[in-house]
Amino acid sequence: MADQKPLRLSELTTALERFFSKNLGGRTFWVIGEVSSHQARPAKGWHFFDLIEKAEDSGNIIAKMNVVAWRPAFTTIQRFERETGQQLSNGLEVMIKCEVSFHAQYGMKLTMSDISTSFTLGKMAEHRRKTLEKLVKLHPEFIRQTDEGYITRNQECELPRIIKKVAVITSEGAAGFEDLVHTLTENAYGYTFSLDYYFSGVQGAASAKTLARRILEISNEDYDLAVIIRGGGAQADLFVFDDFVLNRELARSEVPFWVGIGHQRDNTIADLFGHQSHKTPTRVAEAILQHNRRSEEHIAWCYDRLKDRSRKQLQERSDALERSSARLLQVVPGKLHEHDRALRELASVLRSKGGRYASDARVEVDRLAQRLVTHSGRMHQKASLDIQGQQRDLARGAKRVLDQQLKTVEERKTKLAPSATRILKREHELLAQQVQLLRIGDPQRLLERGYALLEFNGKVVADSKQIPDEADVTIRTAKERLAAKITGRQPQ
Repeated sequence: MADQKPLRLSELTTALERFFSKNLGGRTFWVIGEVSSHQARPAKGWHFFDLIEKAEDSGNIIAKMNVVAWRPAFTTIQRFERETGQQLSNGLEVMIKCEVSFHAQYGMKLTMSDISTSFTLGKMAEHRRKTLEKLVKLHPEFIRQTDEGYITRNQECELPRIIKKVAVITSEGAAGFEDLVHTLTENAYGYTFSLDYYFSGVQGAASAKTLARRILEISNEDYDLAVIIRGGGAQADLFVFDDFVLNRELARSEVPFWVGIGHQRDNTIADLFGHQSHKTPTRVAEAILQHNRRSEEHIAWCYDRLKDRSRKQLQERSDALERSSARLLQVVPGKLHEHDRALRELASVLRSKGGRYASDARVEVDRLAQRLVTHSGRMHQKASLDIQGQQRDLARGAKRVLDQQLKTVEERKTKLAPSATRILKREHELLAQQVQLLRIGDPQRLLERGYALLEFNGKVVADSKQIPDEADVTIRTAKERLAAKITGRQPQ
């Protein structure tokens, strides 16, 4: 320690500056790291940030260097942001081309000259792939991967026939928002919509949580459709639409979500998981109008088809009714005559049966009386022969027998009389019913109700086709007969 001469700090930094200049001056290196503590000075065309590296197991910072990008590199960063759709910001892993230098006053730094677009795009694709794998693994109940892509619960939602109530997620005042509203409200078909707005940022990592919360709010309401739109400005910072939580809520929502976030490059995860994806907000609005237009045309087609079928069925029923009426007019007169003859025969039978039942009852009574007289005579003769003790017994026996026979006669008379009365009453009621039916179907009664009969050559005609033109016919009404001539025909 005593033998070594101490150095001034300026001497050490100057020696280091010469060492770096001699050994590393003019050499460039491609370095991979994560952007941290980023600051931009657009007016001057500068960028300042730290490039850091973290341990994979703990996440602790294990390396860190200051980076400066002067105006030439500033232009390169602008090109990078256009091509990747990503702004240079904290947390973004990049590969930059830089030169290592050491300044006696400001220390060691990296001066950036270029940035790799392909590296960042690859990292974004890798991040998207890992997010997709995680979503499929953790939520198989509403996200499935197939050979053709991804199937989510949201994609399986059924759209209503007519879209009326729409929820809109967008940033307030965005050009894409105004385009969607104008296209929907000023449409040529006269369709009207109920629009509810859920405003949120749609750029930057911080917007992911807000967007996920808006999707969850809409999922708890009753909407025909929800749309996520973003339009106008640069094609930058679409990384938010690859967010894990945002796409989890989108995939499991039971309200159909259409995505129109205004990009022309590869699809985001939101495009893959939503019910439908469209390039711009205007395309989203046009798709809604086309959906309702197709539904309107289908309804009109169904109406025309129903009207044609109804008209055909009504015509068929009308023709069948006309044929039935013609057959009825032919059959009714004959049927009425048959019923009239049957009723007359029935009345005759009832009169005959009623008299026969009464005559049979009288004959039975007379026969019983005759038997009683005969039996009484025999008993009387027997009593006369028994002059002594049997006379009284025979007299009592004869009286007892006589009383029994008289009782039997009375019982039979009692049974026969109601039976004959019931039979006559029932037959009389049936006859009255048949007579009433005949009166209802009487042609004269039909005529009194306003109907008329058409007669040709003295016969009733049911089919007008049987009457030739210019023929003389008779129209029979309830009170008179009218003479007429067939002068023309009109289909009914």
